[in-house]
Amino acid sequence: MKASIFFLVLFLLGIALLLEGCSLPYLAHVSRGQIQIINRRQKIEEAIQKGKVSDAQKKKLELVLEVRTYAIEKLKLKASENYTKYVDLKRDSVAYNLVVCPKDSLNPYTWWFPFVGRVAYLGFFDKEYALKTKKEFEEDGYDTYLRGVSAYSTLGWFDDPVFSTMLSFRDETLANVIIHELTHGTIYRKGDTPFNEGVATFVGNKGALEFLKEKYGAHSQPYQSALEAQADDLLFSAFISEQRKKLDAYYGSSQSWVGDPSEEKVLKREGEFLKIKKNFQKLKLSFKTSSYLYFDRLPLNNAIFVAFGQYYEDLSLFEKVWEKHNYDLLKTIDFFKQRTSDDEWDWKDR
Repeated sequence: MKASIFFLVLFLLGIALLLEGCSLPYLAHVSRGQIQIINRRQKIEEAIQKGKVSDAQKKKLELVLEVRTYAIEKLKLKASENYTKYVDLKRDSVAYNLVVCPKDSLNPYTWWFPFVGRVAYLGFFDKEYALKTKKEFEEDGYDTYLRGVSAYSTLGWFDDPVFSTMLSFRDETLANVIIHELTHGTIYRKGDTPFNEGVATFVGNKGALEFLKEKYGAHSQPYQSALEAQADDLLFSAFISEQRKKLDAYYGSSQSWVGDPSEEKVLKREGEFLKIKKNFQKLKLSFKTSSYLYFDRLPLNNAIFVAFGQYYEDLSLFEKVWEKHNYDLLKTIDFFKQRTSDDEWDWKDR
């Protein structure tokens, strides 16, 4: 057994004694998945030199290294060995994230982990195991939302590789994802998922724009596409934030109900979801890309709104911080770095 794997096993076994709400089979599953990834990593330069990737994949991997250097040197994100290695997954998603929520509120089910605090989603490497867990929560009366992810961050505990799932991305998307994930390893506020995902989305968007402008120029297709995608992010964020407020008001309403308030609200919430879909359909023509056009085809439930809220909870707040720092991304990143250990600071009150 390699030394790094041996210490990983000890580390995860130690966590097993501390985990809240997670079983030993789940820990074994996550440990096995992470170990498999570590064992399959190879240096990007080695994968390229030995011809283990196609010409198209080679170009993407070279771009990853370029974006990584830019993020560390120009954006001052934490230097590490992240994204210097490559893993060919032979599957569509590297992992699957499960969000669980009661049917009568937007307060998600959470899990506590050492070092990262409380999080509102559970990650899986095996889709069948994820689906089994999803079904168990649904049988207990919860809403659920399961989605595949193409990348994830271990927050600096291990060297995160580039996955084959990422190499099909367009250049602007790949640059955004790399900077997004490197931001997680640089700026992390324990137990605050909306802040962590929001700041990573913000830095990923702005950092990718600066990189693309420097590499391709302001009139290039990658830069213009990234601008359109960012505009859609902000538009969708404003929509999701507004609809979440309406749902919160609905679940918290004190109007007279015929029977049990919680049961009545659950029975009649489909009417609220229908209103939201109609509102979205009015908004559709305003999008510049197709990124969010699927939203009104989803079978809406509370877990879906929690999941989208984790990434898009009013991104305009991060824009306002950027504006206060005279649109200087470095100063804005430094501001967020300083907020991660301030327990009294509320990221929504900027």
